[in-house]
Order: sequence, then C-alpha cells, then structure tokens
Amino acid sequence: MSIQSRTHLVTFRLSADEYAEVTRYCTAEGARSVSDFVRETILHRTSASRGRKGLLEADLITLTTELQHLDFKLKDLSDWISAITGQRDQSKAS
Repeated sequence: MSIQSRTHLVTFRLSADEYAEVTRYCTAEGARSVSDFVRETILHRTSASRGRKGLLEADLITLTTELQHLDFKLKDLSDWISAITGQRDQSKAS
C-alpha cells in the first residue's frame, strides 16, 4: 500500500476479549500495530468485496452467454436427431 497522508480518524470500542483476539492476530501476522493491522484488514476486505462484485457480474455474463450458446447447440442437435429418426416428418403429418 502506498504511503499517503492520513487525515481521517476512525474510532470504535472493543471488549477485552475482542481486543485480546485482535492483538493475537496482530502478533501472528507481524503487524506493526493494532491500527495498522485493523486498517489493512478493513481495506483488504472492502477491496476484495468490490472485486468479488465485479467478478460475479463478469461470471454471470459469461454464464448467460454460454447457456445461450448451449441452448442453440441443443436445438440444432434436437433438429438433427429428429431428422434422422423421422420424427419431424411424423409431427408435420399429424
């Protein structure tokens, strides 16, 4: 993350158990401070959330396109099978 001037302060309270858990994670992750750890964790989560939304939209577009392609192929296959088995002619005769 780039070094930039930080001008906004965010404050929230933690219970003793919550604080102990956060400090354990800080130590385990090698964070310089609780503030650095919490800031990085929050920023990582928000950027990951934005990324997932974009990825989800792209995945849905890809899925829709693939399903449309599959639908066309299945219709072609159905027509081909009907032509081979003569079902198309029988259904027109009825």
